[in-house]
Amino acid sequence: MANHVTTTIEVVSENNNVYKKLSEWFDGKTWEELSNTMFLYETLFPELGEYDRTEYTDAMGAKWAYVEDVTCDDTYFVMHTTSAWYFIEGGIERMGELLNQIDDDVLIKFTFEDESLDPIGGGAWYKGEMDFDERSYEWPDEDELSPEEYDAAMDGMYEDVYEICEELMDTSVSFLTDK
Repeated sequence: MANHVTTTIEVVSENNNVYKKLSEWFDGKTWEELSNTMFLYETLFPELGEYDRTEYTDAMGAKWAYVEDVTCDDTYFVMHTTSAWYFIEGGIERMGELLNQIDDDVLIKFTFEDESLDPIGGGAWYKGEMDFDERSYEWPDEDELSPEEYDAAMDGMYEDVYEICEELMDTSVSFLTDK
């Protein structure tokens, strides 16, 4: 079974036209549209045409991907995706390229988490460059812990994973924007 990877993508821009373009792509779409594994691919790569697994994987960076949810208004955009095998590296790069045509200073920052926690990570895209880093995180061993210790370890794990991903994202943002 391919592991599912959850990716959170935030677009940051001072140019409202960026958010207008994102609204064109995502506003008013139904769950059926967003959850179709071709929707994001066709939105970002309309020139590629019908599904070809190799072409899709090469373009998106994942075997398949769909949009879980999107929050978009005149000044804010966050999207959550689920993909197979890896985060949608190529999809983020393409989104950056397309939005960069509207705003030279558009920033895309993201975190990702494989359901196995290998990998987890964060990164950013800015001015034609992508930077990201990833780590592995081990699940607590239920067999070696009491039920109370296991529950505490699980709570701590989720906090740790969130903090690691955010730190990796922030490091990438700083690396790309401080040049």
